[in-house]
Amino acid sequence: MKKFEAALAAARTRFLKTQRVLRATESRQGDLMAKLALMPILIVIACIIAGLYGAIHNQISYSVSPEYFTQFKFHQFRIEETIPPRVGAAVVGFLAAWWMGIVIGIVLTPIGLVIGAPADYFRGMIRVFGVVALTTLIVGLGALTVSFLTTDAETVPHFSRHGNEIIDDLAFARAGTMHNFSYLGGLIGIVTGIVAIFRERRRRKIQKVGGFRGDMQKGS
Repeated sequence: MKKFEAALAAARTRFLKTQRVLRATESRQGDLMAKLALMPILIVIACIIAGLYGAIHNQISYSVSPEYFTQFKFHQFRIEETIPPRVGAAVVGFLAAWWMGIVIGIVLTPIGLVIGAPADYFRGMIRVFGVVALTTLIVGLGALTVSFLTTDAETVPHFSRHGNEIIDDLAFARAGTMHNFSYLGGLIGIVTGIVAIFRERRRRKIQKVGGFRGDMQKGS
């Protein structure tokens, strides 16, 4: 009789363990499906952030060289003369940068699936996109700073865009340097974004362990 009860208890234990494993598997599968559903939304958000970054970025480069826009970018993007110049610069920045959000989103959102629960994944990826934008800004400002330190009017060639003669060639060259290096900054930002993803994952794990220990202490 005792052997039968022991065997029954062992069978019950194995059954309960199996049930827990199945529930955990179903939960993970549900989380994965939810995160996959969030990926298109996150890519759209990445495009919006990239576009807004471009609009803000162009306020800086417009301050460096208004001619870079009035004599070049406004013609390239067909900005009407009736639009205020800084608004036009913001429009150019958004149109020139939003598509980088597609590249960044397609690369980073699948990697970000390691972060954890769907809510953590969503919030974490927003922070990751912020890291990418900050990295891009730092690279662009760094390139602008170097251009101020290394270029002068004697070494800069004369520029002409869309039949328009540029008056301040030095400022034009500096604004162009900032723009060109900002695209490089976006690529570097993808790398820092990947690092940020794994930092988010580690932070979530630490929070989870801390919460578990807190629950154990309360229970005891």
